[in-house]
Amino acid sequence: RVRGGASGSAYLEDIVQVSAGSHHTLALKANGTVYAWGTDETGQLGNNTAYGGDIYWVCPPAYYKVPIQVLAPEGSTDVYLKNVVQIDATGPVERHYPCGFFGTSLAVTQDKEVYGWGSGVYGALGQDYTTQGNPNHTTQGKPVKISDISTGIQAVGGGSGWDGGRYLPAGTGSYTHTLVLNKDGTVSSFGYNNNGQLGNGSTGGAVPEKQTIQGLNNVVQVVSTNGQFSAAVKSDGTVWTWGLNTSGQLGDGTRNQRLVPVQVGGFGSNTLKVYHATVSDGTEYGLAKTLEEYREAEYRGITDETKLPEIVTNVTIEEDQELNIDLNQIKRKISFGLLDELYDTSNFNFTSTDTKIAKVDVNGVIKPNKTKTIVRTVTESVDNGNGTTSEITREVVEVVDDPNGSYTYGTTIITIERNNTDNNDTKYRALIRVSVRPKSTEEVESVATPQVAAGADHIVA
Repeated sequence: RVRGGASGSAYLEDIVQVSAGSHHTLALKANGTVYAWGTDETGQLGNNTAYGGDIYWVCPPAYYKVPIQVLAPEGSTDVYLKNVVQIDATGPVERHYPCGFFGTSLAVTQDKEVYGWGSGVYGALGQDYTTQGNPNHTTQGKPVKISDISTGIQAVGGGSGWDGGRYLPAGTGSYTHTLVLNKDGTVSSFGYNNNGQLGNGSTGGAVPEKQTIQGLNNVVQVVSTNGQFSAAVKSDGTVWTWGLNTSGQLGDGTRNQRLVPVQVGGFGSNTLKVYHATVSDGTEYGLAKTLEEYREAEYRGITDETKLPEIVTNVTIEEDQELNIDLNQIKRKISFGLLDELYDTSNFNFTSTDTKIAKVDVNGVIKPNKTKTIVRTVTESVDNGNGTTSEITREVVEVVDDPNGSYTYGTTIITIERNNTDNNDTKYRALIRVSVRPKSTEEVESVATPQVAAGADHIVA
């Protein structure tokens, strides 16, 4: 269990998101403050010990074995960074020792501003990257505001010590870029662009100036892990990719580099779509329509994708709230066709992948769940292999539902399934990511949403 460090408690508590780079980790508390630990060679821990600006890395680096709190930006009247709602850590490693533990950290605040600290290699922090005569490196030991962004809702970093054909030589840093999802569904980018990972229709060099990814709108999530390619999910459930494609990782049926987003391929769909759901506080996701209105919207979307009806894909609720799926608003696009069909409200099967977080009933009502942990001691007979037996005692840990227990914060996947009436072996499915966070109180405002983040070779939730 991670120790509390600078948080003042024995262990870190009230954490709603963690994100790991190659050599450092960030944790976001429900009150919007950020803690960091690990290597601090390029200032990625945000405590201003790696100097930043004047020196592009500190070798040998400092190591922090317990969490420290990330400082506020230069010039702020606050001591520590606050009101953060989302974080991301990235950090590729160069192949030389004992240095080269580059790392970059990103944070989005409640005011939709984006801050970054650590390695700004190749303009990944949107800053002037000319330092000590080396145009490829700069570091920031404390958070700096990235560009003029004031409508950001998600920030992700991509970085790699691999250029698609070789490891980078010592001293050249890493291929790093940053993507910011804006409130209007567009995506901004800056940083290294050797494989078109900025999505601006070109390649080449470092680009610290904010770019807009071409032809991409209505986005609800972006991801970029290894620094060479990126992906985005739109509100209509489609997936779009761009950048390096040597292994077919863009999913467009080719191995060709893409300088602007392309849609991940597919033929027809046996996927259910959920077009409307309501939170118990009155918040609505999607918009209820008649079948005729759906078809009209889909038809308009053929030539104007901004007219496509949104679907319910990602929802966040507080621990005392419920999410109600509108069973009258579940439909399926007919394979190889343009039309859709609505179903009656029966014969849907609902499941939750993590019932510790939330359960779903037969009517599509999703409720956060309370559980407790029970430890039992059991005794078993074991065959010794020589005609004798021995008894061993071990502990069995069980998690059981308990109305007096505690909530588990995080994300569960709600699966909605229905059999094809003509062939029960064919199933139609829809997935909704439901995140549960702490309840806001007069003392503590819950502003952060649980997240998942991916490194080059691992995923942290």
